[in-house]
Amino acid sequence: MTASSGSPGWYLRRLSRMGPREIGGRAGDAVRRRRWRSAPPPTCPDVTGARFTAVLPAGAIAAVPPDAAKRLVAEADRLMAGHAVFFGVERDDLTDPDWWYDPKTGRRAPGGYAFDVPYRDEDAVGDIKQIWEPSRHQYLTVLAAAYAVTGDERYAERVAGHLRSWWAANGPLRGVHWTSGIELGIRLLSWVWIRRLLDGWPGAAALFEDNPVALNQIWHHQRWLAAFPSRGSSANNHVIAEAAGQLAAACAFGWFPGSARLRAGALRSLERELRNNTFGSGLNRELATEYHGLVLELGLAAVAEADAAGVPVPRSVRLVLLRMTDALAAVVDDRLRPPRQGDADDGHGLVVDGAGTDRWGSLLATGDAVFGRLDWWPEVTGIDVRTPLLAALIRPGADALPPARTPAPGTRPRRTASLSGWFRAVPGAIPGRTAPQDQRLHPAPGTHPRRMAAPALWLRRVRGDATRREQVPDDTAPTRLTDDTAPTRLRDDATPARLPDDTAPTRLTDDTAPTRLTDDTAPTRLRDDATPARLPDGGKVPPASTPAVSRPVTGTRPRPTAALNSRLRRMTGGTARRGLAPDPAAPARLPDGGEVPSASPPAVSRPASRPGHFADAGLTVLRGPEGIWCRCDGGPHGFLSIAAHAHADALSVEVRHDGVDVLADPGTYCYHGQPEWRRYFRSTLGHNTLELDGEDQSVSGGPFLWTRHARSRVLAVDTSGEGVARWSAEHDGYGRSVHRRRVELHHAERTLRVVDEVRGPRRTVRLAFHLGPAITADLVANRAVLTWTRDGEDRSAELDLPGQLSWRAHRGESEPPLGWYSPGFGRKEPATTLVGTGLTDGTEGFTTVLGFKG
Repeated sequence: MTASSGSPGWYLRRLSRMGPREIGGRAGDAVRRRRWRSAPPPTCPDVTGARFTAVLPAGAIAAVPPDAAKRLVAEADRLMAGHAVFFGVERDDLTDPDWWYDPKTGRRAPGGYAFDVPYRDEDAVGDIKQIWEPSRHQYLTVLAAAYAVTGDERYAERVAGHLRSWWAANGPLRGVHWTSGIELGIRLLSWVWIRRLLDGWPGAAALFEDNPVALNQIWHHQRWLAAFPSRGSSANNHVIAEAAGQLAAACAFGWFPGSARLRAGALRSLERELRNNTFGSGLNRELATEYHGLVLELGLAAVAEADAAGVPVPRSVRLVLLRMTDALAAVVDDRLRPPRQGDADDGHGLVVDGAGTDRWGSLLATGDAVFGRLDWWPEVTGIDVRTPLLAALIRPGADALPPARTPAPGTRPRRTASLSGWFRAVPGAIPGRTAPQDQRLHPAPGTHPRRMAAPALWLRRVRGDATRREQVPDDTAPTRLTDDTAPTRLRDDATPARLPDDTAPTRLTDDTAPTRLTDDTAPTRLRDDATPARLPDGGKVPPASTPAVSRPVTGTRPRPTAALNSRLRRMTGGTARRGLAPDPAAPARLPDGGEVPSASPPAVSRPASRPGHFADAGLTVLRGPEGIWCRCDGGPHGFLSIAAHAHADALSVEVRHDGVDVLADPGTYCYHGQPEWRRYFRSTLGHNTLELDGEDQSVSGGPFLWTRHARSRVLAVDTSGEGVARWSAEHDGYGRSVHRRRVELHHAERTLRVVDEVRGPRRTVRLAFHLGPAITADLVANRAVLTWTRDGEDRSAELDLPGQLSWRAHRGESEPPLGWYSPGFGRKEPATTLVGTGLTDGTEGFTTVLGFKG
């Protein structure tokens, strides 16, 4: 049984997923919390002469489209009447809210020292998401935006009244709103925008910079974020929100003695964590689409604040946001809906729009305004308030992306000290460079192969050798590749290199073994001895005395070359078995949670055509005629050691027709307080994939904790053809049994063919297909006729299911949960799930064919 969050078993499981550095950091956090409990909060430094200067440029408000302004004002009027909906729960008390009350359970969170509040315990606190969400103050940014658009002071006065109420009820370190860094970070960002949008109101200065209570709140929020950053296995989207909020406040409210220091630290954290949280292809490493949107919103808002304050932003920050925007444009369907993958909690970074505004269209519109759209981008027809406001602050286009450092005339460019950097330096190792194959893997005749600096330096850092002198190179920055078949060409060297061709696994076949760093293909054999290796500071790496031996650092034991592969796997958390490739998407983090710093920035390269396969993320989109869209999942099981927002959905598919969910990902529904529903919505049975022996592919240790991760690899993919698009992958989540799935989308016939194979001993099997809520199914034996309506037109499809299994339709069942669809966090509705049960003996496959009829 999965240990509940906060139980002794959960703490043990959670501890097992941490490295030494994270454990040390959390121990320090515990000591600091105890020290803060025993002493009163310090007094905010005196601030005199503070003025808010991060205002919107002239004309920004006038650029808001009239229809977007109309939606905004309508939403603001609902809020003024006290009405709002948070996660499916309608509230009518927002004229004078109780900041600690949960209307869903009727409970009120206890007061007292913040870190004593058991916020994970719904019986003691209530639904914490219901309590936290209004206190992000994003509904107040909507009211402030309504004031900016209309000049109606009623909106401004309501905002001021609610802020003063919140500040009075939530003194520093008192109560539930001081327990989570992501909440403080987003709240700071909201306050910055409230102040900006109220700038024309006569009472704005008295509410913020001339208000000692406001100054005290801002300063203590920043102090908290500096003291308790999300770290190690928790450094996911939370750390981005913390850095973005801290940076925004330190730029816009830079009135305190420590503002410059906090600003610099937040910018470093944002730059580092954006890279660590993002694949080279631009997809978010959590593989949870809504968190891709959240991180992109936070990153854009943070850059807007820095640009407004004249603070230089590292080039890599803008590059990551550019890649994220292009990746989003690549994966959405014809109705601009992205995949429903992983957790989703409806979280937003910045809200200034009314209800009905399309989030994804808004992000793409902002990307167009800031970076420029590519020819293959889908058309964005929606209009919003946020885009013209952000675009007025962010430096647009190429002007914001300084050129990469280039070598002086007559000198050699410095080689990136990373695995993939070395491969790129070898002719023929990447598309666009050619050389005989033997020259790629062996030194030139008469020369000695030299060991590469990066693995040895990395090993010495992990071992903690006190005698090392070299500096660890910076090798997590995105680097340029030239293959336009996927946006993964803006590669992030945080991804461990794959040998010998960095475009793998897009062409792996059944007979192609996963690449390993072995004696025969070690990167240490790729160097030409005529070129001395150099460290980032320009110093030379001493050559090895012989091809087979490299000199160890003084005081350390030499390591045999044959151990390099296993050590690299251990350092990146990999435990891949023979026959399955190691996870190529692991971030460049050391076992203690530290990350390898970045290399020199590359030139900007964007995909020339719409990518369909994201090799590092294991995500593939097959597209067919009439809006047929199929997402195939062959990627890693989430991000970091706990994979907090992952689902046990390896090899699942998600199919839409003209934007309608046909084979649907059921969604998320809840986080806390309803463990049976949390288990179901992230289970293997809760996705369009195959389950063995009634078990999940990965092992859960709590609502945001996985203790064993299924590993997947893509075997073959072809998204380029007009006739048939293909994908196949496998995973090892079931021990001795390996599940392999092939998907073919035939354009002319408008059919999707799914073949599941299980290699291994005889086991019970359940194969599930979840239909979207708009789909009506008539199941007879192993054939289901599917019907639905789109824009007033009747549509239909036939689903031929494997005859070896016994099929049943389930809808809206609760004991146990089965047959549900969650359109948003906190909401669920009945939907049909088709489940086939039987046995597999490893000798035959299960074939499913979905044919669209029109």
